[in-house]
Amino acid sequence: MRQITKNVNFLKEQDDLNKILFFIYKLSDDPEYSYLSELIYALDKKSLINFCTIFGGCTIKVPTLEELEYFSKVILVYQLVNTGVSYVDACSEVELSPIDNKLKDLFRKLKELELEYDTNVD
Repeated sequence: MRQITKNVNFLKEQDDLNKILFFIYKLSDDPEYSYLSELIYALDKKSLINFCTIFGGCTIKVPTLEELEYFSKVILVYQLVNTGVSYVDACSEVELSPIDNKLKDLFRKLKELELEYDTNVD
């Protein structure tokens, strides 16, 4: 019986936060808030508050899962090459085409970013 009460309380809290976030969107008349009420289904209350504390007032773009996977593979190719694996073998290992121009451009940018990062850290 206690678990049912906990579940009901959690759902009520989640629905209340969803409603608050939906009202913020509607009251602000700002289309950038259109997905705000959906955050409560991805984050618990504590995480939502932490998210708002860190990113409140900011506009951020969230990558799709496909974009996240692609960029992760590009970074993995870069890491593999830096550990001595050939570029072609690294691409093969993560199932990317070594002749893909987008991959080549991102690979070059990663080299530049690493140099920039190393310069700023030292």
